[in-house]
Amino acid sequence: MREVKVATAPVGGSSRRQRGVVFLILLSLGLFFHRLGSLSLFDGDEPAFAEATREMLLSGDWITPHFNFEPRFDKPDPVLLADGSGL
Repeated sequence: MREVKVATAPVGGSSRRQRGVVFLILLSLGLFFHRLGSLSLFDGDEPAFAEATREMLLSGDWITPHFNFEPRFDKPDPVLLADGSGL
C-alpha cells in the first residue's frame, strides 16, 4: 500500500493569522461601541410634531396646525399632512 501524505500549513503562519483575526475582531468591537448611545434616535421636537398631527386629525382642520390647541406655524403644513396621511 502506498502512504498518503497530507500537506499542512506552516506552524508559524497559523499563529500570525490568529493574531490578525483577533486584531480585526477587537478593532470591529472598538469601532462598534465607540460613541454608542451618544446620539439620540429621535429628534427632541418629534413628539410636538406628532401631537400637532394628532390635533389636526381630531379637529378636522388640516390647514392650521395646532399644538396644545394653540396655532403653531413653525413646522411646514405639508410635512404634518404627510404625517397625518399615515394615520
